[in-house]
Amino acid sequence: MPKEGGFKRAVRARMNKTGESYSAARAAMEGRVGTTSDDAADDGYDPFMTLNQVAIDEDDLPMYEINGSVVDYRAAADYLVEQGLADPELFDED
Repeated sequence: MPKEGGFKRAVRARMNKTGESYSAARAAMEGRVGTTSDDAADDGYDPFMTLNQVAIDEDDLPMYEINGSVVDYRAAADYLVEQGLADPELFDED
């Protein structure tokens, strides 16, 4: 088995929990969220910080208020992509 087998399993477990793509889950676990490439410096930008977090769901994922409605993590991600605040590749299914 490859040396990274445990890490890959952890990434896939995060994918199942959050609905993120493999690349988004891996980037988050490697601390690369907000970067545009592997060589880019981490600028600390988190598009979810532009939203108002109002609750935590039963899976310990944040819920956000958008236009007067409370939405889950996946709906918030879709909204951020639609608004041009997040890279759609971070949330595409692999």
